[in-house]
Amino acid sequence: MDQKYAQIVRAVELYYLRNLTQQKISGIMGVSRPTVSRLLEEAKKQGIVEIKVNTPVSLDSDLSETLRKKLNLKDVLVADVEDMDEDFTLKKVAEVAALYFSSILKSDSIVGISWGRTIKAFVDTLMNVSAPDGSVIQIVGGLGGGNPEIDGQELAFKVAKKLSCSYQYIHAPAVLSNSETVKELKKQVAIQELLTKAESANIYLSAVGSFEEEESSIQRTGYLGIEEKEQLVQLGAVGHLLAHPIDENGNEISPFNERILSIPLANLQKAESSIGIVASAVKAKPLLAAIKGSYFNVIIIDKGCAKKLLSLLDQ
Repeated sequence: MDQKYAQIVRAVELYYLRNLTQQKISGIMGVSRPTVSRLLEEAKKQGIVEIKVNTPVSLDSDLSETLRKKLNLKDVLVADVEDMDEDFTLKKVAEVAALYFSSILKSDSIVGISWGRTIKAFVDTLMNVSAPDGSVIQIVGGLGGGNPEIDGQELAFKVAKKLSCSYQYIHAPAVLSNSETVKELKKQVAIQELLTKAESANIYLSAVGSFEEEESSIQRTGYLGIEEKEQLVQLGAVGHLLAHPIDENGNEISPFNERILSIPLANLQKAESSIGIVASAVKAKPLLAAIKGSYFNVIIIDKGCAKKLLSLLDQ
């Protein structure tokens, strides 16, 4: 056993088994504190110390960090789940999203929330966390004739209940027949107040829809017909965010966008945390588009979506 190895073993015993500080260990061993730090790091490299992390969620940390750097995002969390049942994958991604959200929530947070199956999964997983001075805001109009459990009003109410705070929702559908109706609704006092407050939200939670899906949420609810979808695809649409069709660079596509009652997508660009939650590789393309548009600075996804994102970045 050479001297270096002996020093490593000694440092490990003092730090991990006796719980001494690195400064204390440096005095005992007669070396500098940075030397102690290097010895402990070398112990990990040689396999003398193995770190086992027991958390309620499982993440692929390497893939998360690779994507965070490549996409230049504030944070990326990749749930360690792939090639599983769709509902199981969604549940695991939702668990990661709920834990992350709880970690950044403040007592006075203003939270903007959209709608859909993905957001519902997040809401169902979220535990009670107190934010009594906060508020929850529905950021895009209702889905209408679809499943009320995945609609924005219901989800905003449920999140507010779990946070023990107030909430506001939009008493109107997400997609209107024309842009003039949208303009008129935005003049209503209640909607004006909601949109103004939403500008100061520090957390947004939303998902993306893909036009490669057989039926996205705005199709299932009858807001978007087959012919209109085909027209949008021809104009370059790859998916939608808050019901706004976007192209591969995140640009909104008119005139359909002018019929959407929601906060401006620009609000997402300014938020402290704009979180995109996706649990499907088929949504990787619109997710990347939303990232290019700077609408998300945090993404929470599954491994299948993560690998698809890497593939798209390499093209």
